[in-house]
Amino acid sequence: MKTTLKIYGGILVLLISFFTTTASAQEISIVGGMNISNMSEKDKEGNYAKEENYKVRVGGHIGFLIGFDLEENIGIQTGLLISTKGYKEKHSSEIFKKIIHKDNITYLELPILMSFKQKINDKIGLYGGLGPVLGIA
Repeated sequence: MKTTLKIYGGILVLLISFFTTTASAQEISIVGGMNISNMSEKDKEGNYAKEENYKVRVGGHIGFLIGFDLEENIGIQTGLLISTKGYKEKHSSEIFKKIIHKDNITYLELPILMSFKQKINDKIGLYGGLGPVLGIA
């Protein structure tokens, strides 16, 4: 769960592009960005595997968001994203010196975000969003 929160926090921070068209109180945005994901695994006793066995994988996402203003600086956003995530696993055995397994998974995601925006001046503003993302692989 913590890894998922880190991933989505990274998604919000690492947006590569953000184009907006405004129509009355709605915004339609095309978004794209980078995902940095990892995996953790428990054994039969409930212990997590060694973190050094799992390395991060870099993926991306692209899609659109539709925003509705509730107040001047607060709104709700939802949309549809296609996102790639994965992990890289390294381990060894008595027979094999080094085993590397890579896995990339493509998700269809539906974010439901509370958005916050604050205009600093005519050209600069701050933006942030927080909320769950429903996804299917």
